[in-house]
Amino acid sequence: MLLLLIFTACSKMDTPYKDFIEGGKINYAAKADSVRVGAGRERIGMRWLLMSDPKINKAVIYWNGRQDSHVVAIERKNAIDTISIVIPQMPEGTYVFDIYTFDYNGNASIKVPVLGNIYGSTYEAGLLPRPVRSKVLKADTLRLQWYDAAAGVIGVETQYTDADGIARRFIIPKDTVEGKLPGVKAGGEVKLRTLFLPEAGAIDTFYTPFLKLNF
Repeated sequence: MLLLLIFTACSKMDTPYKDFIEGGKINYAAKADSVRVGAGRERIGMRWLLMSDPKINKAVIYWNGRQDSHVVAIERKNAIDTISIVIPQMPEGTYVFDIYTFDYNGNASIKVPVLGNIYGSTYEAGLLPRPVRSKVLKADTLRLQWYDAAAGVIGVETQYTDADGIARRFIIPKDTVEGKLPGVKAGGEVKLRTLFLPEAGAIDTFYTPFLKLNF
């Protein structure tokens, strides 16, 4: 009797779902796999893998509660393909993006949500140059010593015209404590600006305004 009661209860529980399963199983397209997001300057980059489904021909990326979207046409060439896209003209902010892929039959994949940041003039205006500890010009070589680099700094760009009238440009890496610039002439000028990546994997570099050093 106990088994009969269980069977009857289960039969009643299944009744609301019969309409959904009578038409057969739902076909899903293969989803975007291993998604990587690259923050940019008023844009964002995305990269993912398409693994096994040869029928995939489109992806649609939604954000702002599906009020905005970006459509990507896909032409499969390999069994495992890498899809790389950039969405331009994005205001600064943090967004949740929902990625769907579609096949030739119009079947959609399950949603793949990813978080991404967009940077712009507001972020850049708050950046501070790497401070110079000391500067010494000796025998036409400028020696610059630096304080420790702040988070996000990847280097310092230097620009100047040397004693022979040749324009010079060097990037001093962030781990350098003392940099040497050859050919700097007395009475000349060296311009410095600090380079930043706002986060790992960012697709754009940001800069402080140029700082001028006179000798």
